[in-house]
Amino acid sequence: MIPSGPFAFAAASAPVCPEAALSEDQKLMAEPWVSVDDVAKHLGVAKDSVYRWIERKGLPAHRMGRLWKFKISEVDEWVLQEGAAADAEGDGAEPGTEEG
Repeated sequence: MIPSGPFAFAAASAPVCPEAALSEDQKLMAEPWVSVDDVAKHLGVAKDSVYRWIERKGLPAHRMGRLWKFKISEVDEWVLQEGAAADAEGDGAEPGTEEG
């Protein structure tokens, strides 16, 4: 039986891989929000480092009430662009202060 009616064409032309048809914005919207704990585990760092990177290094984060939420794809892109590199090389001192 051949499908007929208003949905026949839509069913026949559906993409094989639904994610392939999504734009970048749609993919980000479909991606779940994760917590500071999740990001710290994903990156293998302490939660304090995540909070410090939000404040000092521009780690992409979104404030939802009292909580910070993240998209792992945004965090990964930030890391690949060496967003955390300067902090890892530093001695942990406050910016603008000198120890010694």
